[in-house]
Amino acid sequence: MAMRGRHNVKDSNSRSVVRTGAGAVTPPGKRNSLAAAIALAIPLAVATAGAAVAGDLTNGETQAAAQSQPAYLFDIPARPLPQAITELSAMTGIQVLYTEQSTFGHTAPALQGSFTIRGALQRLLAGSGLVARFTGDNSVTIELASEDDGQFLETLLIKGASMAAATESTGSYTPRSSGSAAGLQLSLRETPQSVTVVTRQQIDDFSLETVDQVLANTPGISVNRAETDRAFPTARGFKVENISVDGVSSAAYGLMSADLLSDTAIYDRVEVVRGAAGLLSGSASPSASINLVRKRPTRDFQGQLVASAGRWDAGRLQGDLSGSLVASGSVRGRLVTAYDSRDSYIDYYSNDKTVAYGIVEADLAPGTVLGIGIDYQAKDVEGTTYGEPVPFFFDDGTPTNFGRNVTTSAPWSTKDNRRTVVFADLTHRFNSGWQLKLSASDLNGEVESDKLLYMSGHLNRQTGEGLSVSPNSFSSKRDLTSLSATADGQFGFLGRKHELLVGWSKSRETIARTWYEDPAVDVGNFFDWPAPDPGRYGEAESTGGWTTDQWGGFVNSRWSLVDDLTLLVGTRISSYEYTKRDEGVEGARYDHSGVSTPYAGLIYDVADDWSVYTSYTEVFKPTGNRDRDGNVLKPESGANYELGLKGEHFDGTVNSSFAVFRVEQSNVSEPDVRVGDEQRYKLVDGVTSRGFEAELNGEIYTGLNLAAGYTYRTSEDVDGNKVMRSEPRQMLRLSSNYRLPDNWRAITVGGAIRYQSETIAEGKGPNGENARQGAYAIMDLRFGYDFSESVSAGVNLNNVFDRKYYSSVPVYNHGYYGEPRNLTVSLRGRF
Repeated sequence: MAMRGRHNVKDSNSRSVVRTGAGAVTPPGKRNSLAAAIALAIPLAVATAGAAVAGDLTNGETQAAAQSQPAYLFDIPARPLPQAITELSAMTGIQVLYTEQSTFGHTAPALQGSFTIRGALQRLLAGSGLVARFTGDNSVTIELASEDDGQFLETLLIKGASMAAATESTGSYTPRSSGSAAGLQLSLRETPQSVTVVTRQQIDDFSLETVDQVLANTPGISVNRAETDRAFPTARGFKVENISVDGVSSAAYGLMSADLLSDTAIYDRVEVVRGAAGLLSGSASPSASINLVRKRPTRDFQGQLVASAGRWDAGRLQGDLSGSLVASGSVRGRLVTAYDSRDSYIDYYSNDKTVAYGIVEADLAPGTVLGIGIDYQAKDVEGTTYGEPVPFFFDDGTPTNFGRNVTTSAPWSTKDNRRTVVFADLTHRFNSGWQLKLSASDLNGEVESDKLLYMSGHLNRQTGEGLSVSPNSFSSKRDLTSLSATADGQFGFLGRKHELLVGWSKSRETIARTWYEDPAVDVGNFFDWPAPDPGRYGEAESTGGWTTDQWGGFVNSRWSLVDDLTLLVGTRISSYEYTKRDEGVEGARYDHSGVSTPYAGLIYDVADDWSVYTSYTEVFKPTGNRDRDGNVLKPESGANYELGLKGEHFDGTVNSSFAVFRVEQSNVSEPDVRVGDEQRYKLVDGVTSRGFEAELNGEIYTGLNLAAGYTYRTSEDVDGNKVMRSEPRQMLRLSSNYRLPDNWRAITVGGAIRYQSETIAEGKGPNGENARQGAYAIMDLRFGYDFSESVSAGVNLNNVFDRKYYSSVPVYNHGYYGEPRNLTVSLRGRF
């Protein structure tokens, strides 16, 4: 039988229509060496992974074709739906027509055994909200189910929408779509910004167990670890100050930034939009927007248990169960739990972590789904650091070069963190295709830091003296309540189809802190550290806190101008209010209202699989600083200009991108004069950051998944001076995993490389010396073996060459070493 594949043509609304059948070219997923060479030649690219949804074969086919079909013997593994359809077409000779958009986010289950074409399609489309209609003896059209196809399919349609970008079970390193940039669920090629999605498969392959580990492997993101229990990511030179969970935004910095260190067991993927992203997030810096997307229940039963062990007495057990709770599948549930306990290469440090996540979804009516869940994470830490753990300079200005185990902490320094999130969402899809979604979330967090030590100063090489210590004892409570509502759908205008999103969100975050009397702790000779336990810290000494209210409305629209040209344009109008409290008395207060953050992007399809784009986005960040007359200064603002090329190859299983960017910061507060005891400020232009990024993500060759990205950035102040030198100018992030062919398919091998250029923290030494970390590259390797379809093992060797390096130059005063070489062994069972 002749090899079959796909052709693309355009309909009147510039959607790709895919035709499989005779005369087509190499089917997706069967990469030959030429295809791989072409894919590798693309300027490094961006993310893939299909999603998991479902469908049903209904009555619209030609009865003669449906009833007279022979049976075929199939062996198609679970994979993105377009690939599965192409393989079915190649085996049977039937021609299948469908739009690429209709199959976005759908992963077909495995098809093994003897089926007629009708039975095979019914299996592949199961639960997707799609139908197959026989249009002739040898042709089938796949399309979204209509209202006439029954209420059951309408219910599945809304589930398909909610799961449209899910990446688990796809085996892919790139998604079918993402909504974190524009709010609209678009493919990466249709999104006019730099977007990276780290999929569930990549997270599992490289045992990325915390969010900061995921970010450290994400192109364009640098993660500084100034403390053992806080992470400080940056992008394009600027701090990442906001993080979202299922689109609900909150602060990423501060002592309560637990989401940056949260466990990845509960997440399907991590989506990163680089540059200013104020349309959905409101206030932030022009760095990046991070969105953690939780796992959702599945209709079919699935479960897995993962056990792992590694260096420094690391042990981990993780379970995940999902499926229908009633026979009809109208109520579904999911439960994810994890327990993790480990010591560290850093003296005295250890932590125990507990994770519990549960969610229930129910189909309340045709097209209406309610989801309710709870997300609990707790971590108990001993030997935590407050500030960097390793003194960087001696008092003569020379680097210390201590061992990686050295720490300014002590075994009696503790920090316990608890966080509970209760959330709910209600989604309704109307017969017109429009969708309404209401979301609510309530977070309660608590940090107990009984005995923290912050050390500063520089050691004497001979005596070990010279460090000063600032003991600290406090407890913090955080409450974050968020509400949001969105509506999106298509509308017709001038004979073409367009899309519209309107939304509103509101949040209130309250932080309450209590400080306790600090004991006297004498460092003495640091070489004889640690000091003895000073005993219980004192009674409550003072209280304080603050409340931040944010609310705003936003609108975004996607206009099909002509067949190959699409315009995205929208804006957000935000309000912001901050109130500080000391001893229960309201103190400083400031607010901003009517702050506009526009969004615009233009995408032109230069070929079936290639687009060029340009975009302009903004973001704002209130500071609360006052000028010499006592007026609150305008918020800082950041604008992102971007010009890029994006590709979507092999039925969307490979995404590529190349982007040139320019980020401009303005309305930056600069010290002016002092009025009484208060520092007053004036507004000046800030930093300009420019550079380029390139990415390539997906299955570039049969069985070979790749996630690769290179970033170059340079930043200057208004006087043309190079700034932000503590962040790397160049970064390379590369992760790959290859499943061997034929009789060796049970084996997978892979590796990861993290490279970054020199970083410099200015004036950190006793005589104003600069702290430097030279360019370095870290390599990780992995090996996997499938004992059966349900049992597999993995071995991950990190920092293969045991490179000694500072993961970040001093943020505060000292340094923080990256992990030495370490090995993790895991066993995974699926049922």
